[in-house]
Amino acid sequence: MEGQMTVASITTTYRFFSEQGEGIIKKIHAKLGELALPQARWLHRKEVTSNQVTASRMLSIVPICVMLAYQRYWLSCALVLLAAWTDNIDGRLARIEDKPKGSMGGLFDSLVDKLFVIAVVLTIYFYSGFRAWFMTSIVIGESVYLTFAVLYLAFAVWFYEVPQEEALKNLSSNSWGRAKLTLEICATICIIIFLNTNSKVFGLAAQVLGWCSVKFLIFSFFGKLRRLNI
Repeated sequence: MEGQMTVASITTTYRFFSEQGEGIIKKIHAKLGELALPQARWLHRKEVTSNQVTASRMLSIVPICVMLAYQRYWLSCALVLLAAWTDNIDGRLARIEDKPKGSMGGLFDSLVDKLFVIAVVLTIYFYSGFRAWFMTSIVIGESVYLTFAVLYLAFAVWFYEVPQEEALKNLSSNSWGRAKLTLEICATICIIIFLNTNSKVFGLAAQVLGWCSVKFLIFSFFGKLRRLNI
């Protein structure tokens, strides 16, 4: 009975936010995109591709995790912010390059985002002493999401002969996924600042943002399943 009530609560909340919140999320991301547009145009003129920007974010995972392990919190915080901003830039670059929504670059960007979050959260969890259930939920949720995306693409293209572009389009990020990533990054930054300052305000903010990101992760996954008619 309790499980049924939980599922019903999640479904009702998802429908409410789908009707009320999606427009707000799109406006926020549109504004962030406008701020990143000058940098994207500059990189495009320098013949830097969106995939190269995404790859730079993937490569940043190692130095960020090393800095966190050695408790260089301010430096790691700056690197996390820089890496997060590249996610905004590569999206704008992809539009300038006129890449279709169902492209391998989009999947690459999504997988790198998930790997980035998983690696950073796990490093904080094991090396800093800051441990919370929302961190475990994020790691498990993103790992399941990542595994599902890879398996769906493999089975859809190789076994069911779904066109690759269509399969990739089905896996493209929705508004909840983009909002979820933003909340995860904000929660991570709050944790890092808390570790360096011991400020209860940032500790509380991390908890609130972390659990909100978990809820948005669920919304995003539900939306993806509904798109796939699963």
